[in-house]
Amino acid sequence: MDCNECWIPELTLCSDLSKWQKYEDDLYNIFSQNWLISHPNFQQKPVIVRRDQKYEMREDIFWHLTCRDFTKKHNGTESRDPDLKRCERITWSRSFIENYAQCNTCSDKRNLSCSGVLTWKAQSKNKKTRYKFFHKEERYLVVLEQRKNYFFLITAYYVDDEATFKSILREYNKNSKT
Repeated sequence: MDCNECWIPELTLCSDLSKWQKYEDDLYNIFSQNWLISHPNFQQKPVIVRRDQKYEMREDIFWHLTCRDFTKKHNGTESRDPDLKRCERITWSRSFIENYAQCNTCSDKRNLSCSGVLTWKAQSKNKKTRYKFFHKEERYLVVLEQRKNYFFLITAYYVDDEATFKSILREYNKNSKT
């Protein structure tokens, strides 16, 4: 792949924080197009989001893709606060699933040295099989959980702290050898 044609989408920026509700509505429209109206496939199976769990009339996964539990207490969707780095990358989760295999080592249009997308399979705490995609240079992680005939999008987010970044790399190194 020629990295002048990098598949990672441009950021969806908020130009005016005083118009946050419009920005959030725009993000939800993008989310709806990418996950509710259509969906990507992984290993010839659909990747879907849960539609039955909602908060403020929007799917919980939308809030997970755009907000963060800064308390680290995981008290549910209502405890999350908007995270601009997650919001700006609202289109990335689908793009990663659709294009991760095409990502070669390169130097992309932003002059980053790109080592490609790291992918691995791991077990969740409840023994479900999860597939993870991590782009080190972009510091972005996508997690899918396997079911019999489909996959769930579990989460996707920008990794902004070093401890989490190192933990993800340790997990990759542990699971990529198996």
